[in-house]
Amino acid sequence: MLHSTKGIVLRLVQYKDNSYIAEIFTQKFGKVSFSVHRPQSKKASIRNYHLMPFSLIDMQIEYKENRDIQKICEANLSPEYYAVVESPVKQLICQFMAEVVSKTIERNNADEMLFGYFTSLINTISSENNLGKFPLDFLLGYAQYLGIYPDDKESNEFISLLSVADREVLLSVINEDKELNRVDRRRAIHLLLKYYQYFLPSMGTIKSLDVITDVLG
Repeated sequence: MLHSTKGIVLRLVQYKDNSYIAEIFTQKFGKVSFSVHRPQSKKASIRNYHLMPFSLIDMQIEYKENRDIQKICEANLSPEYYAVVESPVKQLICQFMAEVVSKTIERNNADEMLFGYFTSLINTISSENNLGKFPLDFLLGYAQYLGIYPDDKESNEFISLLSVADREVLLSVINEDKELNRVDRRRAIHLLLKYYQYFLPSMGTIKSLDVITDVLG
């Protein structure tokens, strides 16, 4: 059955010589894997730039219950994402977010609130250029949807294990009570990812971490 839905691309994996498996968080069905043929011409209905990390796309899909891999019939970039395509720095931020979400999200059902949150992130990236603090805001905001936000900072088991210096940096980010310099921002990103890994051990390492801290640290 054909459906229209928006989707946010999380991961693209080579499947065969002429196709990919695309992991996409859809508005209607949650996280779904799709088979996508490699575009062979400029007239192809699905192009490589439609499947950039964290790209927001309008999709026509063929969806069948109990089928592991679904089919995309047509995809178009949503206008909100156009500014990202034109900026290498914004693309790197989206790559970082896509990797984090792909390795942590478990929802196979629709989640309108989470999809709305991701869309708001894309809108912010598209409209703003001062993005040095953005990865920190993303990691803190997303932690709330994962149920691991450090509400009780005084008794949080991860925070209690940190050195005094690291604890001060992390609490400055959480409390938003201090402007961090470049070095502290880099350290805060590392600490927040360690925080994720502590509560979500299956997450593993984030390969795009070094790139994002070098560019925006």
